[in-house]
Amino acid sequence: MMGWWLVSAVWATPVLYEGGTEAAAVATVAARTGLPAAQLEAMSLVELRERPPAVLGQAVLRRCTGQPATNADVRAELARAEVALAEDDMVAVTDHLDLAVARMSCLSEVVDGPAVARVFLLRGGIAAEAGRADEARGELVTALAFDPRVLWPAGYPTEGSTLLAEVAAAPVDAALTVAPRPTSGPWLDGRERTWPVEVRGGLHLAQHSARTGLATAWLVVGGAAAWVLPEALSPSALDRFVEGEQLPLSRALLAVHPDEPAAYVVHQGGVWLVLREASEPTVQQLVAPEGPDDEAPSDGAKRKGKKGSRGR
Repeated sequence: MMGWWLVSAVWATPVLYEGGTEAAAVATVAARTGLPAAQLEAMSLVELRERPPAVLGQAVLRRCTGQPATNADVRAELARAEVALAEDDMVAVTDHLDLAVARMSCLSEVVDGPAVARVFLLRGGIAAEAGRADEARGELVTALAFDPRVLWPAGYPTEGSTLLAEVAAAPVDAALTVAPRPTSGPWLDGRERTWPVEVRGGLHLAQHSARTGLATAWLVVGGAAAWVLPEALSPSALDRFVEGEQLPLSRALLAVHPDEPAAYVVHQGGVWLVLREASEPTVQQLVAPEGPDDEAPSDGAKRKGKKGSRGR
């Protein structure tokens, strides 16, 4: 397990605090660890709760970069693609399907899964017809995520129907959780779920109720992962952390700092080190360094290991 002394190689390690000043929080960590204050950067709990959604583990989040859209917008692009398919205009088919997918990432309402699953069925059918079997399977995985009971539509390239049955028979291979759990929703592929949820690795649509309305993003899942919603953290999250409910806050802190292997938490006179290990964080409560006349480990500090509790 990585020790705190290795964190000194990382520039601007986050220090989460509440109350007091940034300088005081940084000074507390510097005194407890021996790290230079210049290598620490304070972040308040208020700032953390204002950060956008992020991920931890084997997943990538792609947020909307366009204008808000509706299910009707997506269905309109699909209808245009199907007309182009009947006219054998495959360039137009692809263009309209791409627009449909782009519209989905900016939905301002919960996605109508069964209605839009056809977008990915058609994309998968076209890829299968062109001999791109792996690409086709990926598209069909997404179609099944939106509608597990979807049937192959008449008129779509038939090469995709066999692959659809193959994909549907394959076991799930990824696990996704949401942290913290918001008061309403969230929705994955148009449905509320019992979290954590087992899914097939690939493209999924993640939606949750945000302060500005419904937030939508594509979530590419490759294995065990957490979809992290910092604004769902309670205002008392640091108090709960001290009491032992450490996982929700730890996930959020590391998720919003994806390039940092570790972070510190300062609260009620205590200091904790949060380490990124595999798909979940671990937490170590630190103690003050020993005096120069005491027997001490060669790294100059003693630490007491403490695993983060399994929060929701």
